[in-house]
Amino acid sequence: GHHLPRGGQATLPVARPAAEVVVESSDELRKAVTHRHLHHDSPWLLALLAALDRPTSGRVLVEGRDISFATDVRQALYRKERIGIVFQEYQLLEQFTAWENVAMPLLVTNMKYKTRQKKAMELLSAVGLESRAVHLPRQLSGGERQRVALARALVHDPDILFADEPTSNIDHDAVQMVMAMFHELKNEGHTLVIISHDPQMTEPADQILSFENGRLVP
Repeated sequence: GHHLPRGGQATLPVARPAAEVVVESSDELRKAVTHRHLHHDSPWLLALLAALDRPTSGRVLVEGRDISFATDVRQALYRKERIGIVFQEYQLLEQFTAWENVAMPLLVTNMKYKTRQKKAMELLSAVGLESRAVHLPRQLSGGERQRVALARALVHDPDILFADEPTSNIDHDAVQMVMAMFHELKNEGHTLVIISHDPQMTEPADQILSFENGRLVP
């Protein structure tokens, strides 16, 4: 685990929150960060928010509930039912097609195969990749893989979407498509937590927090 940055209590950037995500911090990061680049901080931050790691101090609260030290079962349910994650490095399974990767989170539900496939195709269509549905990740460009990862994160209609540098590897047209999706999600009442260097990504945010050397900047 990591220490949370100093700075008291902070509510992370959200857009018309369906859930409030709060970090209560007490200690400096143990990990040294030598440059002012958010992507150095984003892996541990995303891991804490998604309950993939536990802090050595402080808490992460979702709707008033501490997810940091919940049981493994409760954390798994939180990830399964409440959140979607867009990783910067895609995290796609190379042996499965685009639509199969998108449908992967639905395997733990009782949803039938045809329904899973239909839902995955709808999400691929929404990100402009319906024609690439049966391609393997290695047959897709970096931008296309990023959009497959976004579709996968949304396939189970999560309350909270965590996105780590969602526009870092896509072209201008794809950025506009992703931005439109984020605005639509905001208007539907979803919580968005976006980690990004891209100034455009601040548009749907109600609050912006910056990190420097592993700490929240006041």
